[in-house]
Amino acid sequence: MAIGYVFAGAEGRGSISDSGDRQSLAAVFQVDVAGETHLAWQEETDQGAGAVYSWGRPGYWTVPALVSPPERAAYLPSLAVLLTDERYLAWDRRDEVMARRASHQSDWGTQVQLAANSLGVQEVILAAGPEGSLHAAWLERAENGDTLIRYSQRLPCTGCRHFLPLVTRNYSS
Repeated sequence: MAIGYVFAGAEGRGSISDSGDRQSLAAVFQVDVAGETHLAWQEETDQGAGAVYSWGRPGYWTVPALVSPPERAAYLPSLAVLLTDERYLAWDRRDEVMARRASHQSDWGTQVQLAANSLGVQEVILAAGPEGSLHAAWLERAENGDTLIRYSQRLPCTGCRHFLPLVTRNYSS
């Protein structure tokens, strides 16, 4: 895993996450149908780690925004951009997976809990389906010590904010 600053542009010029001596890591990106790049990463904050987001194109980037609420640390963000211009950012808090949604016409909405497990959850991954669905997978610790891979899908619908029930596959670690 690389640790450093998030840069855009040739030869590292144009630092997006220039936050002094704080480190940025775990950068992920998606390119939308208009060719704009959406970028998220984990960055140190006064309260611990935070999930940060910016979008742009060569020569222009938005000011990075802390998307995860600052009262609790947020680790390893994942990003998905749907064909409908909806953007989803998810992160783990070690015991729950949280997400927020936005579009170019709206700011980041209320955070939603996708999963919770007091034994531990981590490494959420989001993906956009070609039909407008949002897919999420993450690791979750079972009581017997196994690591479970959890999966959820949100089908395209107007105003839909809920994930369907989990489809679970049990893979022992």
